[in-house]
Amino acid sequence: MGIKPSLVQDRGDGIWLYTPSVHKTEHFDRDKVIVLGPQAQEVLRPWLDRDPESYCFVPAESVLWMRERRRKPGNRKAPKLPTGLNPRYTRHSYRLAVQRACEKAGVPVWSPNQLRHTRATQIRAAFGSIEAARAVLGHTDTRVTEIYAERDLGLAAKIMKEIG
Repeated sequence: MGIKPSLVQDRGDGIWLYTPSVHKTEHFDRDKVIVLGPQAQEVLRPWLDRDPESYCFVPAESVLWMRERRRKPGNRKAPKLPTGLNPRYTRHSYRLAVQRACEKAGVPVWSPNQLRHTRATQIRAAFGSIEAARAVLGHTDTRVTEIYAERDLGLAAKIMKEIG
């Protein structure tokens, strides 16, 4: 959640690379690079037009936006940017924001990590290999990717139907 404009690089071939400065496997002395395709770029583009060292997504700005939306018509007093909030979203605060939004919308609560699992499964199915999902997720070992990318039960059923 600590995406800064300075950490996103345009390769010039339609692909962007995001290299987080902090990640959970940094103690292994490995860099983490996240490849961003056109859909991700479209979502991120409006947030890159700010100070390169500031965070793209700032909790205080979200609170200010919500206060502005709740402001009654005719109230000239603009809400102030709140202070004392974390300057960036953390995994925990992001998960809580998603859960609260689900509850408010009356939809089943889900976790942001479910997006990673779902996309890994889609990539594995679309490209026919666990290696494709491993490459996109950035894992060094396919055993880790197996946790994320569910096997294709439809393909297993088709094979077993053919071979008995």
